[in-house]
Amino acid sequence: MEELRTNLAGKKVFSVLDMKDGFHQIPLDDESSYLCTFATPFGRYKYNRLPFGLSSSPEIFQRELERIFGDLEGVQVYFDDLIIAAEDEVTHDKIFSKVMDKASQYNVKFNYSKIQYKVGKVMYLGLIFNEQGVRPDSKQLEAIAKMPNPVNKKELQRFLGLVNYFHSFIPKLSELTNSLRLLLRTNQDWQWTNRQQTAVDQIKLKLINITTLKHFNPKENIVIQTDASNHGIGCALLQNKRPVAFASRSLNNSEKNYSVLEKELLAIVFALNRFHQLVYGHNVLIETDHKPLISIFSKCIHKSTNRIQRLKLKVLKYQFTVKYLPGAQMVLADHLSRSFITENVNDDPDMSDIVHSLTLSEFLSIPDKNLMKIAEETKRDLTLTQVIENINQNWSKFNKKISSNSLLRFYKIREELYVNDDILMCDQKIVVPISLQNYLLSLAHGKAHLGIVKCKQRLRKTYYWPSISQDIEHFVKKCRLCEHYQKSCNNEPLLQHEIPKYPFHKIGIDIAEYAKRNYLIVVDYLSKWLEILPLNNKTITEIVSRLFPVFATHGMPKQIICDNVPFNSSQFRTFCNTHNIQLQFSSPYYAKSNGLAERGVGIAKLIIKKCNNVNEINEALLDYRATPVAGLDYSPSQILMSRLLNTNLPIKQELL
Repeated sequence: MEELRTNLAGKKVFSVLDMKDGFHQIPLDDESSYLCTFATPFGRYKYNRLPFGLSSSPEIFQRELERIFGDLEGVQVYFDDLIIAAEDEVTHDKIFSKVMDKASQYNVKFNYSKIQYKVGKVMYLGLIFNEQGVRPDSKQLEAIAKMPNPVNKKELQRFLGLVNYFHSFIPKLSELTNSLRLLLRTNQDWQWTNRQQTAVDQIKLKLINITTLKHFNPKENIVIQTDASNHGIGCALLQNKRPVAFASRSLNNSEKNYSVLEKELLAIVFALNRFHQLVYGHNVLIETDHKPLISIFSKCIHKSTNRIQRLKLKVLKYQFTVKYLPGAQMVLADHLSRSFITENVNDDPDMSDIVHSLTLSEFLSIPDKNLMKIAEETKRDLTLTQVIENINQNWSKFNKKISSNSLLRFYKIREELYVNDDILMCDQKIVVPISLQNYLLSLAHGKAHLGIVKCKQRLRKTYYWPSISQDIEHFVKKCRLCEHYQKSCNNEPLLQHEIPKYPFHKIGIDIAEYAKRNYLIVVDYLSKWLEILPLNNKTITEIVSRLFPVFATHGMPKQIICDNVPFNSSQFRTFCNTHNIQLQFSSPYYAKSNGLAERGVGIAKLIIKKCNNVNEINEALLDYRATPVAGLDYSPSQILMSRLLNTNLPIKQELL
């Protein structure tokens, strides 16, 4: 049907030819004729021509007519009907003449009494086609409108079946049929009330005033409006602000559990797949009233949840741009999503997803008990409770004048908010109740006592609350231990180092001394990975014994940058020469020329000073390695191992 309507765009003159006797015009070969033998009281007979009633007859008939007339431009074949469409009468007559020549050549006969010849509109497949578009036959609609009211479930099913045939022309159909469908439930008693009678009357009125759909024109701009509700998704394909096609369907049980963002994205996937034959290879503008979808398509795919990644992958083959359109202007698709046609989509592998993939405990590396704690505290949080209530009401009852400032902050970002497993989410981040904010701040600050920038980088990947940035700054600034060991930053001369080719290609090493204990510091120049290794003494033998386990894990470096003492000894030089390691010393009068190692030493000393024992040092190293490097969006573990480390601070599982 879509292919037919596409070919009819811009056509003004039409003819329809009906094949006389249909299938009987197709002769059978001897083998096929033998298979069509049947017995009678007068003996056995066999068909010489294609019989009616065989399951394969329609396909054979269609294939033969396509073979005969399929190469003629302006001609469409659908079983025993053949339609000719042209821009003007001259072109029409030329096409008609070619059809007659083909019919004469292959002995195809037409039914003269059913021919519609050179007219401005034609009846074809139960629909009326003309220059403006397509609409159902008014006689058929009037016949349905005059049908008596159903008196049992079987008659109601027949009525809904007839009405649903025209669902593409009525945007609000399923909303009207909702009360009728309730009567079809298995354990539902038959009770015809004023509610059902009103629904039937409104449906019949809609049928009489049905919408005319425009012919699709591949040369015109394509716009698709999509929308989703709690129970269905819908879309409308438009050209020049006129509807070309409508589509909608209900959500299966797993899809009903999707977040608002995922349902809206599912509507886009559904629309592009449903209109595939029309939009594939064309630039499409998709209009949605869900603003967060704009950012979803601007983000890298790996930064999305697993389900959103799968949905985005399904539409990579299409060329489209997503544009935000306020809900008041989304009438067509909005009606469709709330007026969905019930379909069985449980067995559709392209549209169904595994139910358990929705759970936050899988999307985020957070134990269920912690999620339950967040959900419980969310229910106790007065502001978040009001936000969730407004989300459920689509913010329809929200009053700016009497609302608190805390609630107004959420109202400004309402398009990015949704509820998942009783937890408030903001663009894939958990909105943290006020009672848990200090707890998360302490986890982000960690044993490493990270600074403001690093704490922000750690927390804001997974969590959100309106004052998160200010609270992080205040929390770090009031940390007495950080304040005690904070040092003024002096400018150092810039020294250029060649960027290493791979992790642990070039490392810096140094020895730090604190509280009468010595520590060997190892820092990778590429990933900024840091090792703090306790030393029993500062002999080269002890140093080499500590370095070997590091090299066994990460490989031998090609270059080591270090201070002169004690690494300029012949024993350490021999060790480096044996393993083909280039040894480079910093200036003897300016140790900071080994800047990165010195910076690593500075970080290591702060960690050592703020920790009470080796276990706390290792915990601090874990936090450091899982925190993005200054100036980059990646942590040392991501650069070295292509993943984040699992720490006490819960993070997105996809990053692990």
